[in-house]
Amino acid sequence: MLVARDHLTPDTPLPTVAVAGDRPRHRRVAFVLSSLGAGGAERVIAKVSSALVASGMDVSVIAFDRPDEPVFHSFNPRVRLIRLALPPARGRLAAAKTMIKRVRALRR
Repeated sequence: MLVARDHLTPDTPLPTVAVAGDRPRHRRVAFVLSSLGAGGAERVIAKVSSALVASGMDVSVIAFDRPDEPVFHSFNPRVRLIRLALPPARGRLAAAKTMIKRVRALRR
């Protein structure tokens, strides 16, 4: 089922995925952000994640900012917020080390 972008609302049902034996497949999604600041991308992720949770999906939002930093947009309580406390570093060598730490944290 394809839905036109301008007709997509939080109440629009999402297509289901069927696997062999007609058992529905458990679906999970993760969004990765640099922070949970006050920006527009963060607002969109909050809205999309709430709609996905309402459709029965497991949703995680992973951010590299610190857990004590404020969250400016409200997330559904069933959305799993993971904050890795790996903010951007200054300098090329420090940035490369931070990038390696971020990749390792995401792979866990």
